[in-house]
Amino acid sequence: MIRDNFLDSTGLKEIEDTLHKMPWYISDKQMDMNHHSDCLVNVVYNFSKPNDLHVFNILTSYFSLPLDVVCWYRIRINLTYKQKEVNLFGWHNDYRSYNVPDHPQFQHMTTGLFYLNNTNGPTLFKDGEKVDCVKNRLLTFPSSRLHSGTNHTEGDNKRVVINFNYF
Repeated sequence: MIRDNFLDSTGLKEIEDTLHKMPWYISDKQMDMNHHSDCLVNVVYNFSKPNDLHVFNILTSYFSLPLDVVCWYRIRINLTYKQKEVNLFGWHNDYRSYNVPDHPQFQHMTTGLFYLNNTNGPTLFKDGEKVDCVKNRLLTFPSSRLHSGTNHTEGDNKRVVINFNYF
């Protein structure tokens, strides 16, 4: 499901301001050990605990109720920079990519992607669907659905996506 203009201007500004002040961590892989793409990340929440309580509290204040979250699994923020050509990050679903066993409960997990920029770096689905990276757009889908992010060549200098995984 795609929801454009998800946040009001106050909420969007608070999240943007928060991300400008939070720590970023350099990663030379976007998806796994075999795919190299320089990016900055912040895993805000993982393994049943917040890694960055301030950012976690701000994000969940805006997203928990509209997403109807019962339980968070992971919140990760990815930042990539404009490149010379668009490349696929790698097909994956959002629980097997983190070496989680294929338990039936993960078939009920949802992924939410919130885009903070306008770029030509879409999210692609293995079944052929393409969702453009549009600022203030929220995309939700079953976490088991094969998808891939991409980098970008046009639009804002940065592509920032907040990845929510939840039940």
